Amino acid sequence: MTAKTGKVVCGIVLPDQDGELVAISKQSQVIRVPLKEISVLGRATQGVRIMKLRPGDAIASLTAL
Repeated sequence: MTAKTGKVVCGIVLPDQDGELVAISKQSQVIRVPLKEISVLGRATQGVRIMKLRPGDAIASLTAL
């Protein structure tokens, strides 16, 4: 976590890349992303942005199906 990246919202450890990730924001923005489309990163990276939130919005729910 840095001033640039901010706080970690959620983290999920998945054993494989089958299925999809579903994120829902408090302002009802929904995104479904196939797990195969999310980059696998090493330990020294700063993560992957899955969803760009509108100002004042926050994640309400995140799950992998």
